[in-house]
Amino acid sequence: MIKKERGKMYKVSDEGAFVEISLLSPISAISLKVDHQNPKIRSKLKKILGQGVPSVESHTKHGQISLCWISNDELLLLNETEEKKDLLKKIRKELSNTHSLVENVTDMRAWFLIEGEGSIDLLRKGVPKDFSRLDLSSKNFFRSRLGEVQVNILIKSYEQVVISVLRSVQGYTSQWLKQCSQKGSEISFDL
Repeated sequence: MIKKERGKMYKVSDEGAFVEISLLSPISAISLKVDHQNPKIRSKLKKILGQGVPSVESHTKHGQISLCWISNDELLLLNETEEKKDLLKKIRKELSNTHSLVENVTDMRAWFLIEGEGSIDLLRKGVPKDFSRLDLSSKNFFRSRLGEVQVNILIKSYEQVVISVLRSVQGYTSQWLKQCSQKGSEISFDL
């Protein structure tokens, strides 16, 4: 899901940071407002995407497509394939006779990549979640707050985290991350 191509990332953190933070180019995202507990819809999604529906606070991945649990009636599809428009049309067509809303939300969000040993420590500064019980085998995608803004958080590993925020708060989030990533501001907790 994260391509480090030249020109696709903008470095946010300073030289004095204990983690590296980058602003990623937009990740193709589709919001699926559906009753994903409905077996008929689950079956259709599996047929289209080649993967099952994720459980609470997790995501599933098949090739270059990730399906993330947002809430009981919303999923977020992250897509790196070249057939972005075709996939959106295919999903809309397949779900057309169901109670659903399928929208391209790519331009609504800004994406940040946090890398380094202190990635989880940085989250601890502003996310109201107990990371001491973090289990990456099952709970790795969730919606929360970072500072004063709503974020989606995908924890890829203890040293690599991707967060997304509404584009309208990108500047605030960038400054918050920059300030909280300065050396000397680390939080020392054992996982």
